[in-house]
Amino acid sequence: MTVFLIMLVLMTACSFSQASTGEKQAKSSDKEKEIKLNISIESIIEEYDDYRLAVHYPQTSSDQLNQVIMDYVKKSIAKFKQDSYQLIQEKKGDTPHELNIDYDILHTSEEIVSISFAEVVDLGGEQPTLGISVLNFDVGNGKRLKLDRLFKSDSDYVDKLSEYVSDQLLAHENLGSTFDEAWVKQTTSPDEANFDLFSLDNNGMNFYYPISAEENSDEPVEVTVPLNKLEGLMKDKYLSALKKYRTEVPVKKLNVKAEGAPVATDQVLMNEQKKQIALTFDDGPHHSITERILEVLDNYEAKATFFVLGKRLTYYPELISQAASAGHEIGNHSWNHRQWGRLSDAAIEEQLQRTADKVEELTGHQPSVIKAPYNRGNREIQKITELPVIESSHDIEIWRLSEEKAIINEVMKHAEDGAIISLQEVSPNMLEVIEPLIKRLTEEGFQLVTVSQLLQEKQPEITGQPTLSSWRP
Repeated sequence: MTVFLIMLVLMTACSFSQASTGEKQAKSSDKEKEIKLNISIESIIEEYDDYRLAVHYPQTSSDQLNQVIMDYVKKSIAKFKQDSYQLIQEKKGDTPHELNIDYDILHTSEEIVSISFAEVVDLGGEQPTLGISVLNFDVGNGKRLKLDRLFKSDSDYVDKLSEYVSDQLLAHENLGSTFDEAWVKQTTSPDEANFDLFSLDNNGMNFYYPISAEENSDEPVEVTVPLNKLEGLMKDKYLSALKKYRTEVPVKKLNVKAEGAPVATDQVLMNEQKKQIALTFDDGPHHSITERILEVLDNYEAKATFFVLGKRLTYYPELISQAASAGHEIGNHSWNHRQWGRLSDAAIEEQLQRTADKVEELTGHQPSVIKAPYNRGNREIQKITELPVIESSHDIEIWRLSEEKAIINEVMKHAEDGAIISLQEVSPNMLEVIEPLIKRLTEEGFQLVTVSQLLQEKQPEITGQPTLSSWRP
């Protein structure tokens, strides 16, 4: 009997131990799920007479990370608007000011995420000011990674970084003979503050420095400290996390002078007795809004043109594939919504090529038409592309309007046969207004078609090999 009781106790303890182990594994698994970072994209795009801004930033599954990112975004926008307003009050310059912020996820793993922000501030000077900001996070606790968190406390990491970065800066090929050697040595002296602007990726740590101490009008110089130089200095968990990084497939170069997608006139029977109108949805795609737009268009047997940003396509590829398959037109609206008026032809071409590449990858066709950011900037565009560059009849800036009725009234005020009306797809107001708007247009006798279908119907001479750089009905 005693032996039996002992065995029973041991079996119970063993079962409890197994259950505890199972619970720990389950908790560990749950924790891994919790710290696995999901990342999407958000955009703020505004256009006023005095200024324009397009700010793209990541939205993550971590509230802590999102709060830090939003703080950065809000401060950047507030500073730009304040500086812009001040110059306008002083009546300095007459061209619209611009703020453009784009970002890259340089590294993401269970332990680390590193996000760099490329900032372009154009306040009407000879050249826009280029800058960079970087946010590095420990995904597990949501805290920003500073040097003292990354490196072992008993290592001489500041001295080692100072030595390596100084040598690399002095030998940097982009600096030229005018770069001040004394300034380099001062900038890279063994002080943590001299190394607080850095990013992380599979190559190591990247440190950024302005070309000179004067106003920065060039991209910062980048110096990379490779992973092997960080051995013994950086904490093991972060060093191993950087080695997990998997690089993306590089973007291939395409010829934006290639023909666009065929005009899908067979997918909508053009009704000559109806007024025809083309709605364009700009600045998308958006994970929920685009899906709703496609649903409503399908319900009303309507077609539309989506002028997409290449940057956003990388996050929602399935939506554009779905739109193209449904017979909607995919247009090129640049990569990240830079204002073309201050860009070189080469820079504009790069914006178009990157987006065209992504559209072709997802739909099998190059974009059919192009629309410049802010509906402006067709300067010498024929040097870059042979595709039609569309100017809308009316841009309905629904981000300025909050009421459904006001938005619909604004559209209907400009709705006429042959009109091209642009709507900002990423505006939250679109979710509520899209169904009653399409319903109202169809009830008023409008047939909703794509831009290319409208061009073929109203100006058939420009189809095939278009000769016009822009068209406005």
